[in-house]
Amino acid sequence: MKNYLSNYLCLLAFVFIVSSCTKNETIVTPITIAHRGLYSDRPENSKQSFQECLKKGITSVEFDVYMTKDDSIILVHDLNVEDVAGLPGQVNEYTTQELKNAIFAKTGAKTLTFNEFLNRYKNRFNKIFIDLKEGQGTDIIYKTSIQIAKLAQTEGGTCKTFVTCTSAYPLDTIMQINPSINTVLEINNVQDYLQSSQRFSYILIGYTNLVPEESKMIRDMGTRIITFTPNTVTEYKTALENGCYAIMTDDPSLLNDYLAQTLPNEN
Repeated sequence: MKNYLSNYLCLLAFVFIVSSCTKNETIVTPITIAHRGLYSDRPENSKQSFQECLKKGITSVEFDVYMTKDDSIILVHDLNVEDVAGLPGQVNEYTTQELKNAIFAKTGAKTLTFNEFLNRYKNRFNKIFIDLKEGQGTDIIYKTSIQIAKLAQTEGGTCKTFVTCTSAYPLDTIMQINPSINTVLEINNVQDYLQSSQRFSYILIGYTNLVPEESKMIRDMGTRIITFTPNTVTEYKTALENGCYAIMTDDPSLLNDYLAQTLPNEN
């Protein structure tokens, strides 16, 4: 009986919060993030994709990272490198140079390490979003976290750095070493966040899992929502209705056009 009453009271509290959300909330223009750079006709996460962003005036970019055999952080989306490099096995089975050579031979892409990215773009992009990929094991993820935190601290330039991950412990490591980095917990749904790691000020969530009432609750807690990867006007509308702080998209030019037509110019 006690458990039933407790669950009932929790449900009433949830209904009260949802019903008290205002529907006429001011919509703030979200940040446009180029997902893996601009890669419609060039390799993703490559120097070419980032150069194209700068040509089109896109100042926030996302990329994926893994650690190589020689302990360098390289910008690659998949742990298995058969598709991008034509090599069997995983990123951490090859040296940085072996991967760079193989990727260039197969795709024509100039792959960068995280250090090289910072040296080239740290003062050219306003914001960078680093997707810290899991799958290589706890020890490698830990080393990667430490290296990201230290490189961003010493080589970060003027760009604001965000790190996203599906697990909390690498983000905690980064926060301890370099508190200036914005850590972003990737979640499947809002309830996961409410039941666990509410200490993060940013969450990353797929736009199909957004619900306006839940999004409002999250924002009222002081948490900012970053969503991925809406690519049509209808999908962008969903992101706006959920008050997203930032929108990660494969078509940032289309998103910028939509925002310019939909929202007033704040500058």
